[in-house]
Amino acid sequence: MLICTQPYSAEKKIKTLDGKTISITIPSESEKGTLLKVKEIGMPKQDGIGKGDLLVRLNIVMPKNLSPEEKKLFEQLASLRK
Repeated sequence: MLICTQPYSAEKKIKTLDGKTISITIPSESEKGTLLKVKEIGMPKQDGIGKGDLLVRLNIVMPKNLSPEEKKLFEQLASLRK
């Protein structure tokens, strides 16, 4: 997930353990390492009835090879935080 999408919530498609694709909502202002829980999509329970929760750890990255205009926009955002 790119850092530029984090001021607001975002939808992200992920693959589950059984290969299905699901859509999850990433809450606004989430940070790298945040752990999200998707109920009843994880590993089968030991008793064989149902599934456990799937835990998703966020890895938020800075985009590479920014254009001069993109760099300027990030600098402007940074200056607003001072």
